[in-house]
Amino acid sequence: MTSSPFLRSTTTRSISSAVSKWVCISLGLDFWEQCCKSQALMKPLLRRLSAFREIARTPDPFEQEHKLFWANRYVSRHVLHAHLDDETDAASRKLPEIQKQCRWIDRTFRQRQRIRESSVQDRHRVLDLGCGPGLYARELQADGYHVTGLDVSPASIRYARRHSVDSPDQAVYRCVDYTTVSLPETTYSLVLCIYGGMGTMSDETQSNLLTRIYRSLLPGGILIFDAFTEAYAEDEKLDTDWHYIPANGFWMRSPHMLLERSYVFETHRAFANAYTTISLSGRARRYLVWHRYYDTVELYERLKNIGYTGILHHADLSGTPWYSGSKWIGMVAIKPE
Repeated sequence: MTSSPFLRSTTTRSISSAVSKWVCISLGLDFWEQCCKSQALMKPLLRRLSAFREIARTPDPFEQEHKLFWANRYVSRHVLHAHLDDETDAASRKLPEIQKQCRWIDRTFRQRQRIRESSVQDRHRVLDLGCGPGLYARELQADGYHVTGLDVSPASIRYARRHSVDSPDQAVYRCVDYTTVSLPETTYSLVLCIYGGMGTMSDETQSNLLTRIYRSLLPGGILIFDAFTEAYAEDEKLDTDWHYIPANGFWMRSPHMLLERSYVFETHRAFANAYTTISLSGRARRYLVWHRYYDTVELYERLKNIGYTGILHHADLSGTPWYSGSKWIGMVAIKPE
């Protein structure tokens, strides 16, 4: 028996309604009425139920850790825009804060190395991990440092190269994944990893990176980085939400739904902000942005076990004394001479 066109249409609407409710329940969202109206979106999704399974599935801890979606050329351009937007600190700190931190980094380095203020000609080599468009690197170049910047974003690296100050040989920028790339041994006087880069990876990956940094430092060389605390984590988790993006969104150019939520892993002291895009053809893709948060004791022990000495911590990279409730930990550690 062949069903009538009216029955087929009614059935489609009913299934769309049911699936919309299922998505809302799994996400905890209140948008099922809007989804029911969006037949252009729901019909193809019915043919791709795997999209819903991906939305609802809890990820494994640090899943997609090495999936370099920041290297996507489209996403990379939006990341660069966020870096350069001085109205927000979504990707980089605002310029006055960057300049303040660079002054403190320079002062700390000189004090630890017992360098005279006038000894700019020494041209100490700095490795900037996750350099972005070179905002910190340019400030350090102006103080006489040779900087090598590593970042996975092609748009940011192009910008950094074009806006490098002074002589071209004073700054080298490479578009690579600093969590896995080989680092030259016994080369750098100072290594930086700023704005939470150390908190975007698993403990295994971080320990491996800290060990490779240790080997890359000259005797007496200094590592300076910052990390998230639990107070930071409480503020940065996403509320479960959804948006319809008609065009030119952060993650994709074409019209799509964007679903947002956070997954918390208390035993790992981590959470993931998940961004799922669903195109009008029903294709779903999820991007996981990981945040691993720490306390001062944990970081101290990890650095000490690798061999670092002279380990100090602050509430930021401007030298603010540590206080309970700080959202950041600023760490300084030395490779023994």
